[in-house]
Amino acid sequence: MTSLISRFRWPMRGLMAMTLALVFALSSTISAFASVTLLRLSTDPYTNTTSQHATEVEPDTLSSGSTIVSAFQVGRFFDGGGSNIGFATSTNSGSTFTSGFLPSSTVFATPPGFYKRASDASVAFDAKHGVWLISWLGILSPSGPVDVLVSRSTDGGLNWSSPFVVNNDGHFNDKNWTVCDNTSSSPFFGNCYTEFDDNTLGDRVQMSTSSNGGVNWGPAQMTGNKAFGIGGQPLVQPDGTVIVPINGFTRFNFSLPSSPKMEAQVGVPPIESRWWLSVCQMEAFVPRSLFPLLKWTRRAKCMSSGRTVILSLVVPLVISS
Repeated sequence: MTSLISRFRWPMRGLMAMTLALVFALSSTISAFASVTLLRLSTDPYTNTTSQHATEVEPDTLSSGSTIVSAFQVGRFFDGGGSNIGFATSTNSGSTFTSGFLPSSTVFATPPGFYKRASDASVAFDAKHGVWLISWLGILSPSGPVDVLVSRSTDGGLNWSSPFVVNNDGHFNDKNWTVCDNTSSSPFFGNCYTEFDDNTLGDRVQMSTSSNGGVNWGPAQMTGNKAFGIGGQPLVQPDGTVIVPINGFTRFNFSLPSSPKMEAQVGVPPIESRWWLSVCQMEAFVPRSLFPLLKWTRRAKCMSSGRTVILSLVVPLVISS
């Protein structure tokens, strides 16, 4: 009779081989990381006692050609925001960086601005106008108002302007994100878009547009169905269509309609200046011709009771420029 050890000899050998392979792969990965030289881009210079120092958090980084621009909060406050927004720029594909801090932003900046704190840095590049943008939140008080602003650089991200206002309506605006249309054949080439939510209005989704390199921004526009959400990140398609994957709040006004009604809602031509919303189980309700527009979104997880849908992840909101 075959012994128990003999019966499992080959599976045990296979398991041992797999284990040794994993150990080797892990050790190789660790060795590879150990050989990488880290480059410090910036250091918190501020000393105000109201925030925690030696902190630089929540970076956003964008590259265009050989230029890389990163922006981040510096001197993080325990309950939100930082002493200023820092930047680090490379013009040689990351070999070296020049770093600094936005001017005329917060009371801690040089020269000082009038905002108590700054938060939520987002980097964009406008190829038509040759302008780099850092959009950020100017916090007058932790409970609001919070303004949406952009600082501009016309020399490749090395020097930055005083802020330009995107929205200062006195509300608590939050979670800004800025992108630009950099496709020369797009009918909206040179437009830049800043999406944010208005927390004062229950996180209503808003979008503002600039067509002159971030100097002037149009009035904030809501979605056609006055949607609510947070954390949107616009994406511009080559034809000028702007897609905004966002965490949608369905407790306010989203419901799951029948398939024909949904198709009528989302089946809009890509050139019309209207927003559309699709919700859970997109394949069941969105025309197949629109699937390519959803390729960046994660599929929403849903719990339904009757015809009400609660989304726990991402709802795609799409606008046409």
